[in-house]
Amino acid sequence: MAGKAVGTAVTRNRAKRRLRAALAAVALPDATDLVVVAGPDAVSAPTGRLHRELRDAVARTVRREAERTR
Repeated sequence: MAGKAVGTAVTRNRAKRRLRAALAAVALPDATDLVVVAGPDAVSAPTGRLHRELRDAVARTVRREAERTR
């Protein structure tokens, strides 16, 4: 998801494409729903940083969920 604060429609679509590509490289547990909201940096951040931050955020979320369901 990318709101108007990210930029024009072309910019928002670019941010969404970059996030989708980064998310494709992240292993999610089965039956996991994930909502990612793009910020303005999603367009200009280096690809490596975008992938690393998304991977770390998913790992934190999975870890918290595992702790919550114990």
